[in-house]
Amino acid sequence: MLDKLNEVFESCKERGKEHLPDVETPELIASIAEDPYFEKCMATVVRETVDGVKEPLESLLHRVLKNYKLPTIEWSTFLGFFTKRGRLRESEKLNLQLNKKAGNMGGLDDVSLMSGQEQEEDFEMKAYRLGKELQRKLVHK
Repeated sequence: MLDKLNEVFESCKERGKEHLPDVETPELIASIAEDPYFEKCMATVVRETVDGVKEPLESLLHRVLKNYKLPTIEWSTFLGFFTKRGRLRESEKLNLQLNKKAGNMGGLDDVSLMSGQEQEEDFEMKAYRLGKELQRKLVHK
């Protein structure tokens, strides 16, 4: 799914401006919504929050249109809407980690947040991550 999103993103670039890193936000959202592949995937869960709330693609696209006020959007900013927090902070950059588990959230790869050279986590994210690590290490009888 991530490759297909990138394909649609790249197709939204204006002719002669393919080198620019951004596209028009409304055009990107409309192109995704009108794409035959994504029309079938609108109900697919593409994001899960720290609290475990699942968000389908259609809701995520509505959230991008509602919350993102700039006329153009970069690929990394768009991907930030798929993260557990739902949006990148200004100082954050994306570090994509491919997940080899088949069927994970409709095929969307895990995305983690990076700030500079160190990972910047708020309290909730750190607590969630440490809790998951502890669960993996515990031996259940």
